[in-house]
This record gives sequence, C-alpha cells and structure tokens, in this order.
Amino acid sequence: MGNLGQRLTVYGFACNGAFSREYLERSLTEIVRTCRFRPVGEPLSWGYPLDGRGGVGETIFLPFGEGQLKLGWLKKLLLRFLMRRFRWTFLLFQPFTESFAVIDSYPDLKDEQGKPTPKVVIVLASCLPIDEKMLRIKVRRRFGSIIGQGRMEL
Repeated sequence: MGNLGQRLTVYGFACNGAFSREYLERSLTEIVRTCRFRPVGEPLSWGYPLDGRGGVGETIFLPFGEGQLKLGWLKKLLLRFLMRRFRWTFLLFQPFTESFAVIDSYPDLKDEQGKPTPKVVIVLASCLPIDEKMLRIKVRRRFGSIIGQGRMEL
C-alpha cells in the first residue's frame, strides 16, 4: 500500500445494449469483485435527464477498495443520504479507497439512419494491479460483445 496513488490505471469498455438500473448496479458490483476489490457502500446512480439537462440514461458510481469501510449503521445511513443528495460527497471516500468504477448508459442513442444503437460505457480506475483478462471476460459476460476498449496510465 506504500505506492498507493503513485500510478493510476484507467480501463474503459464500450458495449451495445440497454439495461435496467438494477442490472447495471449488480453488474458494476460483480465487475469490481472480479478484480478482487470490495465495494465501499452501495452503488450510487443518477437517472438522466437531470434538472432538464443531459440525454436519457443512467450514471452509476461505485467506490471500492481492498477492505470494507467500517462504519456503524447510523453513519452508513447518513453517508448514503449525503452521497445521494450531493454529487461531490464521494470525495469523502478518497482516503479510504484505492479505486472507483463508473457505468454510463445511453439507451436512446441512434445511428445516422435513426436506427437505435443503445450503448453502455464501463470505466474502472485503480492504483493497484488488475487482471485485465479477467476484467474483459466479466464485462463480456455481463454486456455481450465489447465494441471498444482502452487503457491509460496516469
């Protein structure tokens, strides 16, 4: 853990399909566990449009780490309320986690001919090593074929 934060690797995948919020939340948790990390709290999700802005879709965020955050039930309840009320609250987790994962869904996308082409984008960032092959297999199992993928190191 001494080198935590010296290097961050970001993995991204794009897949075709439209999925329910519940399915996306379960999928994100399973993907995180496949990488041998543990979710810290419940996935947070926002449906769009939000305040009249944005397209139609979902954004789901899940901080995770090597160990569970130890909080009593009252603090967990308060923290969950704050995270749902204020988007920036996830920054409070940074001292406790090494990583995060996000799914963006775009169920209303259309191609140039107007044909529906819904898409899901999965982003996973970690300061710790990830088995990239296992990550790809899990994404493919949950969402079907991968239409785009990338990796960058910061």
